[in-house]
Formats: sequence, structure tokens, C-alpha cells
Amino acid sequence: RLPFEILQEIVTQLSAIDPGGRAGDGGLGFIKLGHTCRSLRASVLKMHITWASIVCEFPGAHVELAKRAGDVPYTLTMDERNSESEELITSDTFDFFMDSLPTAKLLRVREGSRSRTLGARWIHASSRLTGIELPLIEDICIDISPRHASTPGVLNYDTLPMITPRLRKIHLENFWISFSPRTLVSLELMRSFRPQEDTLPSAEMFKDLLRQCANLRELQIVQCIPQLPLLTGERA
Repeated sequence: RLPFEILQEIVTQLSAIDPGGRAGDGGLGFIKLGHTCRSLRASVLKMHITWASIVCEFPGAHVELAKRAGDVPYTLTMDERNSESEELITSDTFDFFMDSLPTAKLLRVREGSRSRTLGARWIHASSRLTGIELPLIEDICIDISPRHASTPGVLNYDTLPMITPRLRKIHLENFWISFSPRTLVSLELMRSFRPQEDTLPSAEMFKDLLRQCANLRELQIVQCIPQLPLLTGERA
């Protein structure tokens, strides 16, 4: 009889290889281990971190997965780029995602070439992030299609920043949400198209943002730098 720690390691490795749901082929993935025997089922059910990482991956099962996650902060993912299951984000997944933001550790929204409404729905709902307190969030990644570039609200630089005392990494592509950079170690601001100057942040805002990045280790800025005035002895 294998020790409990070995059983958990087996489950951990298999969950990475065969996650199931939208992250995999649409099937149950590693969850099938829990149907094998009582010992494996006990191991699977006690892996709260694993359950917390897949709460958005099985449409219709979000409430049950959240129960299995216990008090572990969630990984909230809406990714339509590479899902082998060919399922787009459902309404219940989108609603669960938005309602669970205060209990999330990682937030990821990625629109793909097959996406139909995800980008538009996210832009409409993202106003809820203005000034929101997200005490557990450490990593934010938002990547939407450039076809939404002219949609109102996509690049609004005048909103209140999110309150994110633990935020370490942020990646914004073709989108903007105000944030505090003071705790960041990684900052990525990207456009997948050549932007008009009036869609970029002001030079003063851009410089102020970088001045606050005291802990930054990784910086990537692609087609997001505004026209900066010539420096005449001013400290940039």
C-alpha cells in the first residue's frame, strides 16, 4: 500500500499531464483517478490546491470544485486560445469568474482566434475592477483581440486603480486597467498593432508609472510607449 504522500505526488503529476476540462481534451482528466480506488479518491479530494487551480475548467461544476478547493485562493482562467475541447467560455463560467475575483490568487483572460464574445463581454464587465479590492491576487494576465481597439472602455486611463497589496505580475495586451505598480516584480504592457498616439497613456502618467516600479525585475513594453518630450535636465 503506497504512502499518502506518494499517492498525492502521482495525482499532482497526472493533473499536470492530463488536466481535463477546457484545459485538456474536455474529459475528466486526472479526476478519473478518484474513481479507481478508495485510497486514490481520498488523495484526490484532499488536494485543495489542485482543485483551486481548475475551478473554471469544468462548465457546470464550478460550485462543487470551489467546495473541494476549501479555503485555497482560486486560479481564475478564461482562455479560449488553445482549448482542445473546442468549447468557448459559457455564461455560468463567466459569471462564476467575475463573482470569485475577491478570492482569486491568479486572474487570466485570454481571447483566441475562435473567440466570439469573450472580449466584448470582458470589456463590458471589467468596469467592476475599478477600485476593487483584491487582497489575494498575485498575478494578472489579460490578453484580448486587437479588433476591440476602438471599443469604449478598452483603454481608459482615468479609472481608480485596483487595490492589490500582493500583486507581483501583470500582463496587459490590447487592454488597460488601472493598477498600482509598487509591488510588481514583472510588468508587461503590449499592443499587437501600431496604436494611435491618442490611445496611449500620457507621457506624464507613463513616467510616473515607471517611477513607482521600485521592485521590478522584468519589464516588457511593446508599442505602448507614448511620445515623450525631450529631456532638458529633468529626471526621467
